[in-house]
Amino acid sequence: MDRPLSPSIWYAVLFAGLVAFLVLCFSIRLVLRWLAAPVTDAILRYLVYSTTSLFGLSSWRILAKDVLFAVLYVSANGVCMGWGVNAAEELSRRSASMLATNLILLLPGASIAADILYVSLRTYHQTHSIVGLVALIEASIHAGRELTARRWTGDVNTISGTAMFGCLVLMSVASLPAFRRRAYEIFRVIHFGCSTSICILLWLHVPQANKSGRAHVIVGTCIWAATYAHRNILLVYRNFSVSKPSTRIQVESVHNSLQVKVRLPRPWKVRPGQYVYLTMMRPGFFSILQRHPFMVAGSETQDHDFQLRIQPRAGFTSRLWTRTLGGTREFSAFVEGPYGHGFDLQNFGTVVLFASGIGIVGHLAYIQKLVLDYRQSKTKTRDLLVVWHVDNKYQLDLVWEVMNNVLRRDDLPTTAMRRDARAPYGSGKMDRHLGSSSSSSSESPGLRPAPHGENASVAAWRPSVTKR
Repeated sequence: MDRPLSPSIWYAVLFAGLVAFLVLCFSIRLVLRWLAAPVTDAILRYLVYSTTSLFGLSSWRILAKDVLFAVLYVSANGVCMGWGVNAAEELSRRSASMLATNLILLLPGASIAADILYVSLRTYHQTHSIVGLVALIEASIHAGRELTARRWTGDVNTISGTAMFGCLVLMSVASLPAFRRRAYEIFRVIHFGCSTSICILLWLHVPQANKSGRAHVIVGTCIWAATYAHRNILLVYRNFSVSKPSTRIQVESVHNSLQVKVRLPRPWKVRPGQYVYLTMMRPGFFSILQRHPFMVAGSETQDHDFQLRIQPRAGFTSRLWTRTLGGTREFSAFVEGPYGHGFDLQNFGTVVLFASGIGIVGHLAYIQKLVLDYRQSKTKTRDLLVVWHVDNKYQLDLVWEVMNNVLRRDDLPTTAMRRDARAPYGSGKMDRHLGSSSSSSSESPGLRPAPHGENASVAAWRPSVTKR
């Protein structure tokens, strides 16, 4: 009679099987990584990081992956429109169907859609422009065929279709970079008004018998209404509270720039790399209808207030700077957001950030986050170097307080930092500082250290200009 296996034998068999399984999984992983490495390198080299000049102009460079997407998207629309078409009337009907589908892609709000798709706002705007251009071409084909093949009857179908085509043309003209940069608020009004009109006109233009076309209109309108309602509901919820005052901002003019401190009634966690939209009742008669995007410059608290840094240009920012010239003013405001996905820098031992001029604002939240995480042992980063090209000495006043607080906090041990971030500590790092425009600093007030671990420093300089 066979004796049963003892528990020790079963344990040895199970242990050997587990080890063999782990070795097999590890081997498969190594083989897959070895096979995928050339493909990954090729994708990164030739698609993700490769750029090409547009129209032969070195100043207009776009990524190769964006070119590939545009070619594939335009080709797909061209094939679907022209495959098996034998008459102009069939081409017109098919272009109208393709147009209704593409309009659905254009109706979601840019910031919300970019966050949902986890892409940058710039990538979404590029995609939006390509889809809009294709939609305009399809609308031109459909409108041209219908207007030339039929007489003007003046019925609802003809009038609504012509008006919708006019809205698409007006939106395309207003979206040109030359117009958008110089009249951004006019562009926003035109874009919103035409988008609303297209939803209504498309419903009037599509016959009731066309169930598929009506379904396209309903889906597109629901997406547009959902994103718009979502944005406004969050706007009201985050800026108003029953027990606390509504959102207030404190604006201080610093030479030719503005420091804005935002006080919120509700907790609002802002991550590095995010941006918000600011709406104010003043200055200007139509300011309440305007929303202006700004990068978040950081926060001194964990879940409430945050700061903005603004370089005045024309329009709203120029009027705001004029109102606060030489002092500090407080205004009521509405803040929408935050939007955007930043970069996770916690797994890098050494981080080097480059900025020019007002671009340093986009790095301030990253710097604060990295130093705070380092003090709490949440990051692998041990060396942080910020290289900043200053356009003029007054730009130092924009960030010197924030940067010096960061350097001072980096000097503290963990326990001291929790008690008082301004207390002195003799670690040998206290000589690091960023000078202001009024200090008697040299052309390069920052410290350029050799990375050796546990070091956060800033190197700032401005070019020497010889007058002739």
